[in-house]
Amino acid sequence: MNNREVYVRNAWYVAALSSEIGRSLSEKWLLDEPLVLYRTEDGKAVALTNRCSHRRFPLSRSRLEGDRIVCAYHGFTFDAGGACVAIPAVEGPVSDRASIRAYPIAERTGWVWVWTGNPALADESLIPDTAWLGDASRVNITGTFEVSARHELMVENLLDLTHLSFVHPTSIGNSYFAKAPITTEIDGMVVKIKRMMEGVDLPPFHARTMGLENPVNRWNETEFIAPAFVKVHVGAASCGAPGVARQNTVFNAITPRTRTTHTYYWGVSFNYPIDHGHALESVTRVLTEDVEAIEAQELMVASDRDGAFEYSAATDAGVMRTRRIREDLIRKEMDGAVAPAAR
Repeated sequence: MNNREVYVRNAWYVAALSSEIGRSLSEKWLLDEPLVLYRTEDGKAVALTNRCSHRRFPLSRSRLEGDRIVCAYHGFTFDAGGACVAIPAVEGPVSDRASIRAYPIAERTGWVWVWTGNPALADESLIPDTAWLGDASRVNITGTFEVSARHELMVENLLDLTHLSFVHPTSIGNSYFAKAPITTEIDGMVVKIKRMMEGVDLPPFHARTMGLENPVNRWNETEFIAPAFVKVHVGAASCGAPGVARQNTVFNAITPRTRTTHTYYWGVSFNYPIDHGHALESVTRVLTEDVEAIEAQELMVASDRDGAFEYSAATDAGVMRTRRIREDLIRKEMDGAVAPAAR
């Protein structure tokens, strides 16, 4: 990909938390593009290009009048669909050329998703299923991190959980995890990486919270949904009571802001009782370790010279497959096999 397109654009990305969007104008960057988000008077979320079509003033620094944005530089006015509906001292209809882009938008379980590609291809059924995060019968925690690193590093961190033994040895990792056999399943744009560990002891965090007696049979299944969503199922059952299983599912939405920054939206849904405050504090601490590792990794990746060598082992088959999926999607968009969004 010599033209250096690095994003899959025909996809849904989490742009913001639902709680962040209200009756004030909010700037968010997605895939190196500035967006302005707000809610209409009836509560509908709106995402528009954050550039006035006149002189590119940021509309997030402008004002709302009803459901319309009035640019604070020269007064051009845009409705919630992006149409320019008024220009000071200009009478009659406004040219469509003065309109700005409106992005397809949807809300699911507290996350605001935006489709960044061709609007005609925006299918809400493609939004990854996070319904458990809205299930009141389960214990759910959520959070975000602003990360100073390219988004692919976080995606691959979540896919290659060998790092649990080394980055998280005092919480969710232990020595046997890195040695567990790995199986990889590929189904189109979905890659599943599985580990099954029999007759082992739980790592510290799970030992404190799952309420199971060691030894246990433990499983871990990581599911990649292109281009930047990862779901991780973590479960265990005591060898002496295999019918009592505990499982939590981690939902990970990784949103590229710029080439070297991203927002990491995460949520964990537990099917067993756990203190909400303790779970939130513990998981936040674990994920902070990941963020610190990735930001350190970014400094090294950014300093790579052309042709820098990277070795991949046989156990990296799943990760390498996800790279090819993303590259293939980008190439198809650039070649026009999948119509790219208008810029």
